[in-house]
Amino acid sequence: MRLLLQGNTARLVFALVLSVVAFVFAGGLMFTSGFMISLAAALPLTVLALHVPSLFVRIFGIGKPILQYFHRLSSHDWVLKLTSRLRVTLYRALCARTSALSEREGTGRILALLADDIGHAQNLVLRGVLPVAGAWMLALVVIALAGVLSPMLCCALAVLLAVSTLLVPAVCARANARRADELKRIDHELYEVLSDDVLGITDWLLSGRRDACVSRAVHMREKRHACEGAMRRLRRANNLIAQMLFCACVVALVAWAACVFADAGELGGLAGIIAHASSINAPAYAPNWIAAFALCFFPLIEAFAPAELALEDVRMQHKVLERLDGYVTEAEREKPTTATDGQDESQARALANFDIVARSLGFSYPGATPLFEGLDLVISQGTTVAVIGPSGAGKTTLAKLIHGDLEPTSGQVTIGGMPACAFGDAISQVVGIVEQDPYLFDMSLRENLLVAKPDASDEELTAVLQAVELGGLLESLPEGLGTRVQERGMRFSGGERHRIALARILLADQPIVILDEPFASLDMQTEERLLDTMLATLAGKTVIAITHHSRDIDSFDEAIVLGSDGAFPTT
Repeated sequence: MRLLLQGNTARLVFALVLSVVAFVFAGGLMFTSGFMISLAAALPLTVLALHVPSLFVRIFGIGKPILQYFHRLSSHDWVLKLTSRLRVTLYRALCARTSALSEREGTGRILALLADDIGHAQNLVLRGVLPVAGAWMLALVVIALAGVLSPMLCCALAVLLAVSTLLVPAVCARANARRADELKRIDHELYEVLSDDVLGITDWLLSGRRDACVSRAVHMREKRHACEGAMRRLRRANNLIAQMLFCACVVALVAWAACVFADAGELGGLAGIIAHASSINAPAYAPNWIAAFALCFFPLIEAFAPAELALEDVRMQHKVLERLDGYVTEAEREKPTTATDGQDESQARALANFDIVARSLGFSYPGATPLFEGLDLVISQGTTVAVIGPSGAGKTTLAKLIHGDLEPTSGQVTIGGMPACAFGDAISQVVGIVEQDPYLFDMSLRENLLVAKPDASDEELTAVLQAVELGGLLESLPEGLGTRVQERGMRFSGGERHRIALARILLADQPIVILDEPFASLDMQTEERLLDTMLATLAGKTVIAITHHSRDIDSFDEAIVLGSDGAFPTT
């Protein structure tokens, strides 16, 4: 609930008050309308007798939609701000620990967290807190007004409303609690299964087991439908009981009104004054009051009826919010002090040097054999280093440790004397990465380059493209820098996409560049040309190239060879 309570609670209280007043106006509209219609049907002594009821009909009729509009406006504005803040907070928390979450929870569960749980958190207010709190507040107002009229009527309505808005919803929520947990478990499992199947759909098709893949998802959907069906049946039964209780409230009002206005002389208090005045003016008016009191309760049922389902949703959605709160709290507890806490991006770029030093470095994934133990490594600023080794030797893991994406299990990796994992978002100002398959957005070439430096001029963009030997390509494009690159940059060849990614690195001007197997999908001739271009354009920067091949290590100042056991035979 910490995330929920961080918002403007005054706005939430204001929305609740507007909701209650709107329903009071709805009840008042039915009360005055019923009285006026009944009075008109009974042929009043004078048409002026309809003037006062018609005036109140106008007041309540105009006031009700206005209050409802501002209630919706206030509540939805509050909820949208809450959801926006929650999404930002959760996104930042997940970004701080994406790798650990993916390994522990799985991609499917993270998708469920982002898509399903956020939706439940939003519904907690719109379909849970507001309906339940509004129903209870309105019930208190109704009971208080009934107490002014008659203690006996007050007791009867108090019992009936307590059972219909508290006892029945609580029993339904408790009975469906196990099913709700089971439904949530099935949803999470369904997210995991579907995300896993979508990512591996090619292997399912190639193995000829498409039907097995589909049947697994269908089976889980059937389990979900069965669970939902059981919950709906119980809700219908409880809804029937609640409607019977609301009917009893109307009967109680009719019976009380009939007794009151049948013999006004024996009554005291406000009820006696109303009944006595009506009897003096016209004895035939008494039935009009009976109709008015009977009808005024019907619009209030609209507020009381959702309390049953809302209370059940509050329980489920509250658990979801606690889970989200737990993720954020855990991330905040695990998150190291970042550069933005005591050192902003400009300070990160102003370090005395950018030497990379690993001391007694150790790292292992959960439940796996350690990749590194007691590793010592020094990469001086401006050095070009090739990191080679077979798959699983830890090349990419080492790059992630240098980039600060992973925290060492022992020892540390520092850049310019500062732990790599402590840079936070400022690491992007120090370390750049060229991946194996650089992604280009379906935008113009200019917009793709401006990702690295938003304020770069066209002259700068042209210069970096010429530096990576794409000047001729730029001249051949029909719209120059404004040419769209198509989805995933398919307008260009693999080598050209790598050169554009390299141009981004040059624009960002980071002192350390990691080449994460950038040549794996290229032929040997293209690889040689691109390697020469990269090393030439990145002269003076620290370059760490991760590769499977050892044929190009002569182009680098140093070579780090990782064995299958994570050892460093040579440096």
